[in-house]
Amino acid sequence: MVNYILYRGGWVFSGEPHCEVQLTEYQANRILSGGGYLLRNCYDFDCKEPTSFWYLIKDTYQGSSEYSKKINKYIEKAHAKFDIRLISREMMCEQGLNVMTAAYNNYTVHEYKLPDKKQWLKEINGYDDSIDFWGCVDRETGLLQAYSICKRNKDSVNLQSSKVNPAFLPKYYPMYGLYDARNQYYLQEKHYKYVITSARSITQHSHIQEFMIDKMNFRKAYARMKVYYRTPLKMMVNILYPFRKYIPIRKVRILLYQEAMSRNELKDE
Repeated sequence: MVNYILYRGGWVFSGEPHCEVQLTEYQANRILSGGGYLLRNCYDFDCKEPTSFWYLIKDTYQGSSEYSKKINKYIEKAHAKFDIRLISREMMCEQGLNVMTAAYNNYTVHEYKLPDKKQWLKEINGYDDSIDFWGCVDRETGLLQAYSICKRNKDSVNLQSSKVNPAFLPKYYPMYGLYDARNQYYLQEKHYKYVITSARSITQHSHIQEFMIDKMNFRKAYARMKVYYRTPLKMMVNILYPFRKYIPIRKVRILLYQEAMSRNELKDE
């Protein structure tokens, strides 16, 4: 099962979502024998039945006609202030960390530790040629104030990470312009089947998915998810699951929330 990679102690599929198939218990256990604590198997991509798990995708692009007048005005404001385009790896190396730091300092929940300059350069230079860097470059100063990292696959594009300097959010709407520009480029110009921005969040702290659905016309592509565990963790999950709403430890709550998805016991919120 070469398409599964170990990420933060869990095995996840590294290919395009529509290519993942349902694993057997034997296949899952073989993968888990290589290490890690759990494996997440997401299959039956874009099924018609609503489930507890979904990907957020966009597979059509109609330009300004698909947005309200207000959203089109925001997009126009963004383009007036910023040059929104593909940017070089060099610009990301030089200015991207400043954007990430400004965004990080505005978060109420910190899921990761900020990299230092050396770590940032290693990360950006470590990306292969399937990665595109997008940016909102201030037309007055020439400085990068928002960026997006996108991975091109055979049939789809994974919109992996986006950050914005919050100082520009209230007035210039950079993310409206950035998201629209990416969608136009990959769907209308390059003819990919779909772009995907994320899966259903297991941490429950971000409102970006509501924004993408309500403002940028993304949709939920439902899928089925099954989580497999190493034996000790499986025992712990089974014991704690009935008490998941009362668990005070955040990491454990997140684990049990994901288990509720696996059991298809979460409402479609």
